[in-house]
Amino acid sequence: MTNLLHRDPDETEFDRRLRLSHLRCLAGSEAASASPAENCLGFSEPGASRIAHEVLDRRDPAGSVRPS
Repeated sequence: MTNLLHRDPDETEFDRRLRLSHLRCLAGSEAASASPAENCLGFSEPGASRIAHEVLDRRDPAGSVRPS
């Protein structure tokens, strides 16, 4: 998840597009976001994917997450 939310200074254009594609998949699918949310929280919780979506909704166009 860290690799998805933070840009690597040596990231190529292909790597950037691939990372953003993965983020779009997570943000666009509750099912896709459930597993990372559960892993992050350490347990399966009905609201876990909602929390992941809230974090992903705070990202800027470059893919970095803005502070809340």
